[in-house]
This record gives sequence, C-alpha cells and structure tokens, in this order.
Amino acid sequence: VWSISEKWLLDAMLPARLDLMYLPSPKLEAGLSFNILGSRYAIDSDQRKIDSLGVAQMNLGPVVRYQIAPSLYITGESGLAFARRVSLMDENTEITEFNPNNEVYFRTGLQYRF
Repeated sequence: VWSISEKWLLDAMLPARLDLMYLPSPKLEAGLSFNILGSRYAIDSDQRKIDSLGVAQMNLGPVVRYQIAPSLYITGESGLAFARRVSLMDENTEITEFNPNNEVYFRTGLQYRF
C-alpha cells in the first residue's frame, strides 16, 4: 500500500490487482478497483477427452468499504466484467474456447484485515 497523500491510497498486487482509494473519513474508503481473475480446474473423466477447465476475466469498477469494527469492513463493489474466457483443455492443447459477453457485476462482502 502506497499513501499518495493523507486522503489517497494506491494498493496493488501487480499484475493481478490495482485499487486507487479515497479516504473521506477514517472509517470510509471509496475508489476504483481493477483486477484480473483466473482459475484452472482439473477434470477427472474416464473418457479423458477433457483434462481441465479454465476461466478468466478482468473486472473494473467502483468500490466502497466501511469499517464496522476494528479490522472488520463491509464492502460493496460493482463494475464491468470484461475480457472473459472459458476454455476446455486436453493435455495442454486447447479444445474449445468460449468468450462470454461483457457483463455488469455486483458484489458485497465482509473483509477482515490482519
């Protein structure tokens, strides 16, 4: 985390995540978040036509975090999920690839900070 100024923070774990946050009060954070998400899942099949399933996407949008207790935040985020990809693989050879449309997403949650 880099404190740009008293009210602005830049939090990054490159290349996977980048957050630019404004701190209007000690308990409230609001800003813009960009992240890259991806996973690969092994598939155990007797037919062995497909060995793994891969999913990936990028997200960009506003985020708000409010501190409700020491180290505990309630979060809200929305934005656009883009560059989405789903692929089926057979021994490192791509069999099929799907590119779903861009979609709007909404996410809420609780965050505990150590």
